[in-house]
Amino acid sequence: MHPAIKVTKTRSFEIINVFARIFGKNKVPSAGFYNLDRKSFVHNLGLIIRSSFFHSDPRRGWNSYAFRKASQIIREEGIKTVITSSPPILRS
Repeated sequence: MHPAIKVTKTRSFEIINVFARIFGKNKVPSAGFYNLDRKSFVHNLGLIIRSSFFHSDPRRGWNSYAFRKASQIIREEGIKTVITSSPPILRS
């Protein structure tokens, strides 16, 4: 990474962590819950959680933390222009 690039980390609230607390970290599925046994209760609950909370943005628990920190940096650094990127937004 270029030495002029600053990386700032923030907190995040991820609903997947709630799932991990309920069922245990070893039960946290990868690949968006699709790698679990399709007949299991955990799989079905995972699909409900995914479709209810992750539909538009699975990382939206980070947004408010990131926005507050970005606003602070913009004020302190006198930044006039911000360019962001993100994956395509899927509309249903």
